[in-house]
Amino acid sequence: MSKESDEEELQGALRTCSILSEAISNAIFTSVINNENEQDPYSIWSDIKTIYASNSLLSVFQVWNKWLDIQYNKDMNSYIVEMEESLADGQDYKKATNADAGAVRRP
Repeated sequence: MSKESDEEELQGALRTCSILSEAISNAIFTSVINNENEQDPYSIWSDIKTIYASNSLLSVFQVWNKWLDIQYNKDMNSYIVEMEESLADGQDYKKATNADAGAVRRP
């Protein structure tokens, strides 16, 4: 925010920071906010989105690689169990991603 910000702009920035601090974990909040961006809600929000996006992409990659590693070795039971575990991991990822996204968007 600029030093010439009016009262309405200042109140909007304070509301934004308040919402963000309630909606995300303390570890992420404290790792994102620093001296360079503490007065810039847009920059804070951009950094938070970057963290969530990178975590989401990494999770998708890990689930995908686990699925690709599954081999059929003449044991249908083991193959089915591994496929079910892989699908469960994918569902766990989806639930975690939806929960994270909901937590960030909560007003």
